Amino acid sequence: MKAQSQNPTSRGTSRLTRLAVAALFVAGSSVPLLTAALPVSAQSASVSFSTAELAPADAFSYSVMTLDNRSDQWLLSEELLRRAGFGEAIDQAISEEMTDENGNPLPLDAFMGGEIGVVVDDSALDTAVSESLDSPELGMMTGVTDGDSDDAPTNELQGIAAILDARAPDTAWAGISQSAIEDNAQETDYNGTTIIFSEPADEEDSGMAAARIGDHILLASTPEDLHPLIDTANGENENITSVPQFATALDALPTEFMAFTLVNNGVASDVDLGPFESSFSGLVNDSFTGVTLSADQPGFRFETVTVPGEDALPAIPAAYDSSLEAIAPEDAIVFLSAPDLGATGVLDALGAALLGVAFGMGDPALAEATPDAPSDPEAAIAQQYEDAAGLLGVNLQTDLFQQFAGEYGMWLTADAAMESGSGVFASEVSDPDTVNNTLMQLSFLIQGAMGGESALATRAVGDGSVYTMDLGGGMAFEFGVVGGMFVMGTSDAIDRFGGADSGTLSGDTLYQDVMATLPEARNSIFFVDLEQAIPLAETASESSEDFGFDTGMGIEDASEACADYESADAAQDAYDAGEPNTFDLDQDFDGEVCEDYFAETGTVAEIESEDATSGDEIEDTLANADYSAIKAFAVVGHEEDGLQHSSGILYIAE
Repeated sequence: MKAQSQNPTSRGTSRLTRLAVAALFVAGSSVPLLTAALPVSAQSASVSFSTAELAPADAFSYSVMTLDNRSDQWLLSEELLRRAGFGEAIDQAISEEMTDENGNPLPLDAFMGGEIGVVVDDSALDTAVSESLDSPELGMMTGVTDGDSDDAPTNELQGIAAILDARAPDTAWAGISQSAIEDNAQETDYNGTTIIFSEPADEEDSGMAAARIGDHILLASTPEDLHPLIDTANGENENITSVPQFATALDALPTEFMAFTLVNNGVASDVDLGPFESSFSGLVNDSFTGVTLSADQPGFRFETVTVPGEDALPAIPAAYDSSLEAIAPEDAIVFLSAPDLGATGVLDALGAALLGVAFGMGDPALAEATPDAPSDPEAAIAQQYEDAAGLLGVNLQTDLFQQFAGEYGMWLTADAAMESGSGVFASEVSDPDTVNNTLMQLSFLIQGAMGGESALATRAVGDGSVYTMDLGGGMAFEFGVVGGMFVMGTSDAIDRFGGADSGTLSGDTLYQDVMATLPEARNSIFFVDLEQAIPLAETASESSEDFGFDTGMGIEDASEACADYESADAAQDAYDAGEPNTFDLDQDFDGEVCEDYFAETGTVAEIESEDATSGDEIEDTLANADYSAIKAFAVVGHEEDGLQHSSGILYIAE
C-alpha cells in the first residue's frame, strides 16, 4: 500500500531535491507553467529564450516562462493573483517551501532573473497512455488487464526535464552541488557532462537529477531524462528553433507574455492507443499549437494558434453570430457554441469507440480475423457503424452524427444550493426528417431495453416535438427536433426553444463585459460564469464533508467489499489482477484500494506523511480565501491570416 502525501514537494529530506524544486516552485507559484516552446524573432523584453538552445526539435512540447520578478508581466501577474484571492496562500507557500529541511532560507535570488524551460518528449505520452490503458477500470471495460503491480521505488524515465537559466548560475549550482555532497548523491558522466542524482527515497518519490551546461542548469527525475538535452547542447540534435512552425507560431501570437508554448501534435499520432487506435487515429495530425499566457488589467489572457504541418487541416469555420446565446438563460453557468459538429469527426470517433467497447468492434484481434478489414481509419469507422446498424436498426454516423450541421452548443444551470439544475445540448441539423426518423428508432430501442417500465412519452415544444422520460422528482430527460434543431436535455431547458420567456445570456451584463475583451469575429464560444461556479464548488465541497467525505483526501475509500479481503495487500492484488467485482474497491479512483477502510482498522501504515502539515495549512488558506473577484473564464475561436486562433481570458475584477 502506497503512503499518501498531500505535499510531495516538501516531503523529501534531500536538499538537492528541495533546491531543484525551489527553482520550479518559483515559476509555478505565480503563474501556471505551460507545456511547450519559445521565440526567436519578436522577443518579449522579459524572456530571452536561451533555454530553447537545449530543447530537442523532436520534443512533444517545449515551454518557457520568465523568472524576471522585476518585469512588468511578472509584477502584473502578482497583482492579478493577489486581486483574485491567492495572495496569502502564495506568501505562505513561499515562506514554507523556500527553506531547506533545517529551516534555513534558500538562495532564491540566485534562481530568479532569467527563465525556465520545460521539455516533454514522447516517452511521457507513452507512459501516460499506457498507464491509462492498463488501469483496472478500463481493463474491465475492454477485457484487457495487465495484472502486474510493483510498488517498489523506481527511477524510471519520465520524459520531462526542466532547463533553468538563472540570474546567478554559479551560486545556484554551488547550492545544488553542496546539497549533493551532504546527501551523498551519486554522479555519472554522459558525453562529457557530469550528472548528479538522488535515487527515489520511497515509492512516492521520483528521484532527482541535475547537470550544468554553461550557464544552464538541467533538472529532471532521472539522468536519462537529461540525455536528449545534453545531446542537443552538444550539437547532436537539432534544437526546437529549427522547426519552421516555431517561428510561425511566435510571429502569429502576442509579443508580450509570461510564457510561450509550442506543442508538436504529430508526436501524439505515434502513441499506441491499443483497442481505440482505429477510432481516434483520424483525429490526430502533424500540426503545431502555439500558446501564450500573459497578464493584462482585465485578467490573465491565453492566446493559441494552430500551425499546419504536412497534413491537410480541416477548413477553418467561418465566423458566425450565435443564436444560442439569445436562447440560453442569463444564469447559465457554462455555455458553449461552435459550428458543424458533424464535420469534425469527433462524434464519429467517440461513437465508434463506444461501439468497440459494447460490441467488440474495432478490437485488433477481431479486425485481424476479418478478411477485408478497411485499412483507412475513416473507412474502418464507417464499417463499424454499418455493422452496428444491423443490430440497432439505424446508422448513427450517417443518420444522426453527420446530420449535425450549423451551430451547435450547450449550457448548464444550477441553483445556489445545488438542489436543482438544468442543461441542454442542441445542434442545427441538415435534414430534420432523417434525424426524426433516427430518434424514433432509438426510442423503440430504449423502450425495449427498459422493458416498458419507464415508457417514453411525447410532447409538443414550439413547432416540434420531443420524447420525454420521467426521472422523478419533477425532472424529465427529453430529446427531439424543435425549430430545425436537435435538442437533448432537461424539460425546462428545452422549453426555451419554444420561445424564451425570461432573460437571456446575450443580455447579461457580466457576459457582455467579458466578451467585449475578446475578438468580435468568432467561430466558437466557451464561457464559464465563475461568480456562480466557485460558490457552487464550495457548496459541493461542504456537501461532501456532510456525506462523510474527507475533502483533503477526496472521496472516502472504504467500500464494504473490502471486508472480503484479509488485508489491504490482498485487496490490492485482486484489484490489480482485474478480478471480477473489484471495481468498487477503489472509490477515490487513485489506483489504490480500500485505503480508508484498512486505515480505520489499523491494519495499514498511516496514509499521510509527517510532512503533510504544511500542505494542510496552505489548503486551509486556499479554502478560506475570498475568490469573489474572479468573475468568469471565456475563450473564443477566430481566424487570422489564414490560421485558426483562440483568445481566452480569466476575468478578474478590480
